[in-house]
This record gives sequence, structure tokens and C-alpha cells, in this order.
Amino acid sequence: MTDDLLFARVAAQFFGAPLLLRQPEADVIGAYIRSRMLGAGPDANRFQGQEQGDPSTRRWKGYRKEGNVGVVSILGELVNRGAWLGASSGLTSYEGIAQQMRNAAADPDVRSIILDIQSPGGQALGMNETARLIRQVNADKKVVAVVNAMAASAAYGLSSGASEIVITESGVAGSIGVLLVHADKSVALERAGITTTVIKAGDEKAIGNPYQALSNEDRSVLQAEVDRVMDGFVRLVSNHRPKLSAKAIRDLQAGIRIGEDAVKAGLADRLGSFEDVLADLGRGLPGPISRPRREVSSAQAHGDRLRAVSDHPRLAGLRGLRDFALARAEREPLAKSADDIVREVFAAFDPKLTSPSNDRMPAMTNNDTQTTESKSGRLTAMAKKLNGAADAKTSTETEKVGSGGGRLTELARKAFAEK
Repeated sequence: MTDDLLFARVAAQFFGAPLLLRQPEADVIGAYIRSRMLGAGPDANRFQGQEQGDPSTRRWKGYRKEGNVGVVSILGELVNRGAWLGASSGLTSYEGIAQQMRNAAADPDVRSIILDIQSPGGQALGMNETARLIRQVNADKKVVAVVNAMAASAAYGLSSGASEIVITESGVAGSIGVLLVHADKSVALERAGITTTVIKAGDEKAIGNPYQALSNEDRSVLQAEVDRVMDGFVRLVSNHRPKLSAKAIRDLQAGIRIGEDAVKAGLADRLGSFEDVLADLGRGLPGPISRPRREVSSAQAHGDRLRAVSDHPRLAGLRGLRDFALARAEREPLAKSADDIVREVFAAFDPKLTSPSNDRMPAMTNNDTQTTESKSGRLTAMAKKLNGAADAKTSTETEKVGSGGGRLTELARKAFAEK
């Protein structure tokens, strides 16, 4: 696709169509497009999204996961179609947001969803449908919108689909209104010596075209279109947020409110940060919130447990006991933890060392190692003999450690047999 054709498609998304966008962003986009009309070329003239994947599955899911909380980011200006668009392009599509919500809703590990929003709004087309989809997902899994730190116009419409809207202290919310920009190129074309003739069938076919000045009749038609979009916008927000009536929405006159003022106006439910909401949702759900859950194979889990047993602090310096514990870990079910296995091995040598009513084993200190009268001291002395037996290369050499070694061997067998 040539740059000119791509530019024409971008311009078509902006001019002559209702926008749910703040005026400052509209000015910036309009200035960019006008610069192209005058022949100026930007450094980067192509919107480009970057495909992202889950490192563990190598599949694109479109959302992050923190424990059991899914996070869907809504960043930049919003357009209807183009799932390939990403935050790196400055645009996010309703199509992509909808797919992310479906994926998060279908994930059995996701119990709730955060909408992390930093957007001034965008196209009217597709916003209502996406907001209703968010509301549908909210019926099964709690969805919380975080204004972090802007949810204006179309972005606010999306946030209204959540069960709760949380705004940061400096966050901006509102701008519930509709904007339509008409670009009149007729004077510029005339100065350039270019005459453009519009041939049409149907009185309203070419309303708002950029080659003619906007007539009063055409203006009335476009104003009626804007009013219809506004009616739908107000209806959507008031249905999703019953405490915010249609009259209250219109009385805002598409204005924005910041932080606490947004809460007072009914645009948000409370102040808070993204981290606050993540912690709140995580506390009410099983599983960690600081790290995404990682599915592991049984072989990997088995290896992890063997390493945990080998590195267990209770087995430090006790090579013989460690070897017995590792042998036991080889055959125990994965449901049994490394701590459980080490505890059972110690108890097999001296049951009094581990109390059934106390999950914590007594700490072994250097003094314990030197005090043979203490229980831990006796165990350490036995373990030293057992280390000598473990160094023997044959079973005959193992028996040479004497009656003490034979007793330890018997205890070791007991440890293996004990469940």
C-alpha cells in the first residue's frame, strides 16, 4: 500500500465522521493531517503494531495476568477495526479490546479483570458494542476500570461497562460528548488552480465532502447525526451507571472532571491507584497476585522438589541424610512438599524430634552438632557415621562401619518404608 493511500485511509477515519474524542487530541490529529495536505512528510508515516506473545505458551492472548487478575490495557486513541494495532502505534482498536476481553473471560485462571485506561477517546463506531461486551463479561467475572490517568469520551464509555470505576488523584474522566470535524479544502484547491466537481446520486450522498464549503442544510444533517450519536452515548452511560442520570450527564456539557471532583460528579466511584485495585482483587482470590501463574509439567515439578530437598537448610552438612531424603523424594507423590519429606526423614531417625502438633522442626545449631547428649546432637553424630557409610562403594564396605552403621542402615530402611 502506498503512503498516499494509507494517508487517505487515515484521513477518512477522522474527517466527516462522529468522534468521541477530546478537542485537544482532535486538534493534534487535525494538524497532522493538514500538514500532509500541504505536502509535509512526517518521520514515521505508518502506524504499526507489534505482535506480543506469552513466553510460556508462545501464543498471543492480548492481556496480562497477575495471579488470578487479568489486566487489559486501553491506551491511546481508539478506532473500530484493526486488531493488529497496538499501543506502540498510538492507537487501540475496539476489535482488539473485545478479543482481549473474550480471552480473559475464557481463561479459567482469571477470576477478575482490570481495565487499565489511558485514552482520550476515539471513533464513535464500535464503542457502544464494545462497552456492552465488557458489561456482559462483568456479569461472570468482576471488571474494574482504572482511570490511569485518563478515560475521556469513548474511553469513558468503555469504562462504564465495568462494575466499578476507580480514578487516580490526577486522573481525568468524562468528556461525554460527540465531535465531528469538517475540513473545507475548497479555498486551498482554488488557490492551487484546481477545480473539483462532485457528481452524485442522492441529495445526501456527498454531505460533508472536503471539496465544497459546508452549506446550512448539510450542517443541519450532520448536526442531527451528531445528536443521534450523543443520545446513544448518554443512554449507554446512564444504563451502565444508574446513579448518573441522563440529565446529570448532559448537564456536564461534555466537560471533564479530575480526581475527587470526578467522584463527586458520579463519573467515578472512588479514588485509587492501579496497584491498589490489583491488591484489593488479589486479596479476595486464591493464588499469588505478584506473579502470573505458571503451568508446569509433572517432570518439572518433580525436578523442582528434588532441588528443594537437596538445598534444604535442615540438611546442610548432613550428606547421608540428604541422600536418603532425595531417595525418598524420588518416589513420593508430588503432593508432598520438600519440607514434608525432610521432616519425615528426621522423624524416622528420632520421632521425638518432630511433634505431630508442630509443623516446624527444631532448628539445628553448631552447638547441637557438638552436643551428643542433645537429641539434635545425637542425630548429627549418627548422620556423620551415615556419611561414612554413604562414601563406601559396596554394601560390604557399608557393613564395615560397625553396629552403629548397621543400626543407621536399619533406620534408613525404616525411613524409606514409612509413609
